[in-house]
Amino acid sequence: NRLKNYKTNSPLVESKDNANNWPYYRKDSLRNNASEESIEKNLKLSWNKKIGKSKLTQASVFNGLVYVGSKQGSQVYAYNENNGELVWSFYADGSILSTPSIDGNYCLVGTGSGYVHCLNAKTGEQVWDLRAAPVQKYIGDRDKLDSSWPVQGSILIKNKIAYFSV
Repeated sequence: NRLKNYKTNSPLVESKDNANNWPYYRKDSLRNNASEESIEKNLKLSWNKKIGKSKLTQASVFNGLVYVGSKQGSQVYAYNENNGELVWSFYADGSILSTPSIDGNYCLVGTGSGYVHCLNAKTGEQVWDLRAAPVQKYIGDRDKLDSSWPVQGSILIKNKIAYFSV
């Protein structure tokens, strides 16, 4: 029932394909994991950033921002693609287990606490959240409390519908 309401009220639009964007886990909604971009022979490091002590998710990139989640730190970060400066961060209610999904103006992340958060991709402000877990029931997991029904894997957005599993 909650998913039906989410679907009909969703402001999401599918991201336009752009060679510089990698907005989802494995690049696009088809999980192609490939790019036709040519790569220079002599690559140079643009920037390097140490982010806490937690393991991080794979990064997603959209419109000049690099998005990454902290698995133990329960945070989502957005960095400037060119210089590595922090643009915004968001504290979630649980572990960020998978790559943030970027769709137009929105950043969607699932958490270990069983919630899906929709954030403004440019500012990090929360637009809405949805408890995907059937009930709030927590268990000890990796030195913290998480849901018995965590949101597993990155959120897939296709035809204005967000797909995820718990």
